[in-house]
Amino acid sequence: MEESGKKYKYTLINYITMLDIKLESSNDFSFADSSTRLFFTIRISGRKENVHQQKGITGNWLIIVIDQSSSMVGEKLETAKQAAISAINELNPGNYVSIYSFSDEVEVVADHTSLNDVKRLENGIREITAHGRTALFKTMDFIINKARPYAEDAGSVTLIMLTDGQPTDVTDIHRYESIAGMAAEYGIKINSIGIGSDYNEEIIKKISDITNGEFYNIVDRSQIGTIFGSYVQQLNKTVATSAVMSLNLREGTDFKSYDQNFIQQGNQYLLNIGMISDIPFLITGQVVVPPGKEGIVNVMNISIDYKDENGSSKSESIEFKITRTNDSKKIFSGTRQDIINAARVKMNVEKFEYLTSVGDITGATKAIGEARKAAEATKNIKLIESTRKLENIVSSTPTGKVDKKQIYNETSRIKKKGD
Repeated sequence: MEESGKKYKYTLINYITMLDIKLESSNDFSFADSSTRLFFTIRISGRKENVHQQKGITGNWLIIVIDQSSSMVGEKLETAKQAAISAINELNPGNYVSIYSFSDEVEVVADHTSLNDVKRLENGIREITAHGRTALFKTMDFIINKARPYAEDAGSVTLIMLTDGQPTDVTDIHRYESIAGMAAEYGIKINSIGIGSDYNEEIIKKISDITNGEFYNIVDRSQIGTIFGSYVQQLNKTVATSAVMSLNLREGTDFKSYDQNFIQQGNQYLLNIGMISDIPFLITGQVVVPPGKEGIVNVMNISIDYKDENGSSKSESIEFKITRTNDSKKIFSGTRQDIINAARVKMNVEKFEYLTSVGDITGATKAIGEARKAAEATKNIKLIESTRKLENIVSSTPTGKVDKKQIYNETSRIKKKGD
């Protein structure tokens, strides 16, 4: 259902307590006599007045993991250490930090530590030195199990992991998928930063994708501090923690997300969001509504369970309702092409990313071409530039020699931030 027509905006905004939950659908109607595909976006953020009235909920846990293998010697390691020091100085008191470094073994610099003695934390970070190899699997397994009890007790955990090398302990990506799946189940969000040209982008990006974190390919070392700082800013403006979204679909309705990794349980889809701040958390996807009797239909219940600034459990929800009809004029005139175009960008970027990962450059080239056309239709300058950049990468590189690090950096940003 992608015909153009006058814009019709279907928006629900929930102003109960702490959150803004905004749902936009590509149409308010569906066909009564056939299945109908509808695109949608959901934006979740803290209400502006709540963000401005408080300094941010405390009790969050920021975990910073720094590769200290021999290849990190020099400016790479020093930049990472300085970024960590800046982060702990900027993080609001009342939150917790853990600092781990790793080479052949995991070294605990600080373990779930309050910010009462920042100088001691700074000194511990400065003492990190480069040596040894890159035991990535051992490190992630250790840290996820350390964070598990806190996360299971409904605590929000944000993990930033930086590495520059190939894993020297475990190279089987399926084992990383397994521990990442465990982290996702507990609500531990892992954000991966790859620096240099030698790290394994397939492994660390997979970890981030499964846990709904972000992936970064760093070319300029100064970006490390900016990335660390962005997560600290979110933590400092947190209005809700331990947030879990559940989507309960009407029987027979198909669902797909283009940018977040949901856990399916029958007709219910679960997503551990973790903390919610003033920065919108985005979900873009589609539902296929089955045919049926004319009238109003509740396609999906959207609910978010979370903890507020007092640690009290709260829940907010909205309904995704449409009207089944045999009046095709209503359907086509009600189409919102802007929602369709935005969804098509992410849909084709996701396809492009997958085809690139399996080496189908011909298919990937076609997919990113479709994404670029959809981006141009949105008139979003950042989206247009990003999709054109990806198109140029695959068109100007010999088949099979594409720079996946650079590609994944762009696709991750488009999928997670919408630009």
